[in-house]
Parts: sequence; C-alpha cells; structure tokens
Amino acid sequence: MTEISPTPSKLDPVTASKTASLDCLVVDDDPLVRLCLEHMVRVAGHRFTGAGDGQAAKDLVTGHQYDVVITDIRMPKLDGWALFRHVRDVSPRTEVIVMTAYPTAPDAESAVTLGAFEFLEKPIDGEEFTRHLHRIAEGRSGIVET
Repeated sequence: MTEISPTPSKLDPVTASKTASLDCLVVDDDPLVRLCLEHMVRVAGHRFTGAGDGQAAKDLVTGHQYDVVITDIRMPKLDGWALFRHVRDVSPRTEVIVMTAYPTAPDAESAVTLGAFEFLEKPIDGEEFTRHLHRIAEGRSGIVET
C-alpha cells in the first residue's frame, strides 16, 4: 500500500489569491493515492479530475487541456511514460509531474529527458507537492515570489 502525507502546506492567502487556479488530472491505479492527492489539490484551491489508468487518462487528455497531469509510472492499460508522451503531443503547455513508488536512475533520467516539471518518489510529501502546484500556478499567472 502506498502512503501519502495528506497535509498540504498553508499558502499565504494573498499570494494564493493572485495565482491561477489549476486544472489538474491525477492518474494512479491506487484509489487511495488518488483520494489523498485529490484532497491536496482541492485544499490548494485547484480543480481535480482523477483517472485509474493510463488509457482513461489518455482519453481525458485528448478531449481537454489540463494545466497539470500528475501521473504514476506503473499502471495498467497504458503506463505513465506512454501517457507523458501523449500529453506532450496533444498539449505541449501542460506540465507533467511523474511519481513512482519504485524510483530508479533511468526513470529519473527519462523524466528529465521528457521535460517533467518534477519527479516525485512515493510516499508523496503533502507540503512538497503543494509547493510544486503553487510554482506551476505562479508560472501560469506570471507571479514570481522573491
């Protein structure tokens, strides 16, 4: 079972209100992981869509442009790498965060090569995850914290 810290960090309300609300797609075959990430995404003020496998996510991405796709690597029907390449083909501005419970150096290198915003190891740290979403939102709204 994958463990995720569900406590997102508290953002400064003034800064949070100036950043864009993100449309996030979370893809993981573990329903508990999706539930925890849904909580973190929503508490951070963003919109959430979940998919239980890569093929379902591919179908969603084909019909809708998300700001962020957060995907596991090892999933049924279509793995996270194939999904990542599809996202790049149909929605090049979409940021992709790759996560895995089984990190390897080749996976980290693939994430960098494909242009992942971040490569996260499970269990996901809620504060770190929320900071990544906040950085993406800042980039979308043109705000840069000093």
